[in-house]
Amino acid sequence: MYRYFPESAMLSQGALLAMNAGADINELDRALRQVEVGPDGAPDLGSWDAAFQGLLETLWQQAEDDECRGHRLSASHKYRRAAVYAGLAERYVPHTDERKARCYGQMQSSFHKLLELGSEPVSRGEVPYGEQSLPALFIHAG
Repeated sequence: MYRYFPESAMLSQGALLAMNAGADINELDRALRQVEVGPDGAPDLGSWDAAFQGLLETLWQQAEDDECRGHRLSASHKYRRAAVYAGLAERYVPHTDERKARCYGQMQSSFHKLLELGSEPVSRGEVPYGEQSLPALFIHAG
């Protein structure tokens, strides 16, 4: 298996996961080059967060510019990649770190913008569960 980070199979797996989920290799490479990896193979959370927050900020700005020009499809592709990167950013942050919730929220926001602007056969909904409901995604057949 190709290892983007020779010292870390864990981080390399994340990079490959992002590529398989639709990442742009150039964008991902620019972000990952900024990440410092410790001797135990874990990322330095400061450099990890800074790299992905910079990438997300750039993509959101580009997507918003596309939206203003009426380029909904181009914007949706950028939001898709932003969702992938935010998911990767969240992946290695401990659950006790406030950055994890922020990254998860960014992933959700990006994904919802993708659904709003793109042509994916998916709609959001709610599934009743007792006296509450659970969020759901409905994938249309056909």
